[in-house]
Amino acid sequence: MIRSLLCSSLLVTSTSATLFADDVLKQMPTVFERAGSQTKLMLDNVKDDPKFPRTLSPDGKVKTVKAEDWTSGFFPGTLWLLHEYDPTGGWKESAWEYTRRLEVIRHFKGNHDGGFMLGCSYGNALRLDPSDESRAVLRDASAALATRYIPKLGMIRSWDHGPFQCPVIIDNMMNLELLSWAAQNGGDAKLREIVLSHSDLTLKNHFRPDGSAYHVVDYDPATGRLRAIHATHGMGAGAGMGALRIHHDAPRNRQSAILGMRGEGGGVHYQASESSRRWRADVGLRQRAGLERTARCLGRSDHGVGLYRALDSCGKRQAILGHGDPPVACVILS
Repeated sequence: MIRSLLCSSLLVTSTSATLFADDVLKQMPTVFERAGSQTKLMLDNVKDDPKFPRTLSPDGKVKTVKAEDWTSGFFPGTLWLLHEYDPTGGWKESAWEYTRRLEVIRHFKGNHDGGFMLGCSYGNALRLDPSDESRAVLRDASAALATRYIPKLGMIRSWDHGPFQCPVIIDNMMNLELLSWAAQNGGDAKLREIVLSHSDLTLKNHFRPDGSAYHVVDYDPATGRLRAIHATHGMGAGAGMGALRIHHDAPRNRQSAILGMRGEGGGVHYQASESSRRWRADVGLRQRAGLERTARCLGRSDHGVGLYRALDSCGKRQAILGHGDPPVACVILS
């Protein structure tokens, strides 16, 4: 099972993009031991707080967020993965407690992050402790996410805030797995077409020739025209939203080389996922080409990172996700 988790992740190294999974597996006992001890401290720290831990404030205190925050599913997802690694470690009760706190957002339509929020929590719950409760929540979440699909554009709108008209971010690829699961598990069959359309257009418009990805692409929802490209985080992103404005008729200058690892991983994750590849062979071939371009980009020395060859290595060992019931978008590596 740990192989499956690793194979759906980007493994960073400063020397080679051909690192074998077995070398990393040797580190897993230490990684999970530390993750477990840190998570126990976190549980004790937030035991009287009804919200979800996200980060630390400048004063060193734990900052917690409401269920509607896009990171809310990560902590319950962490608890489920610790339970998977150590089923006798007492993690399951806490995992369910924090997962059920998210039931209130099963119909949430405020952003595109249903896959992060409910895939990490209820998705892992369904995978590790199957129940109709989890299936129902995930189907509702997928229906809510689908309302953000813009038919004229053929894509899912990510955010509703400015300075954009219709922003679509590369991280959105992580949320497609929720829709693909629902389409095959009692949800609307049209969800499949949404997934394929969004995936195709992302591959077409959101990747540079070298395989790296733009973070935010802003569209005109009525015409599908690309209005602007924004770099809001990642290597060289600078001061957030104001870091880059490249309009559709402007040259792609040096700033457009900005690389965001989380978004890059999101794009590769779905491109490489079994649930995507098995739906349509021609899409799968183009997705493989896109992933290999990304592998070359991430392996370049100037980015200082390497990409574990997820497609080749995972395919020889165990299918990447898509082989079971739920969508999963949460992995512990450190």
